[in-house]
Amino acid sequence: MALTRREDGTEFGGLRVVWLEAFVRCAQARTRAAVAAQMGIDQATVTKHIKKLELWLARGRLRPLFDDNVWPISLTEEGKEFLPQAVMVLELLRRARIAPVEMPQADASVEQAERPNSAIVQGGD
Repeated sequence: MALTRREDGTEFGGLRVVWLEAFVRCAQARTRAAVAAQMGIDQATVTKHIKKLELWLARGRLRPLFDDNVWPISLTEEGKEFLPQAVMVLELLRRARIAPVEMPQADASVEQAERPNSAIVQGGD
């Protein structure tokens, strides 16, 4: 399968993970205010993230994912189709992250063996 390049030379053209997070969270919470509080950003930023995702998905045209004319917000048919894919992408990214590694406690004998003998380094006997 050949990859399609975008105008900027990249395959994904500036897609941001935070756009996907905002979309998935809004689909689950059905209110942008709740998502804004969860993400620690304002509601207008949540809306901007979703609009940017809608534009990105349609390559510059608008692909509405939510029906904003109802409250609480609800997914459009395209939003319903895209939601499982967005959830999967976020899950794959979570799994791909390297788990934090606990640093083992250094053994004193190993530490001593790795240090040069000061008498040898200084040329003394």
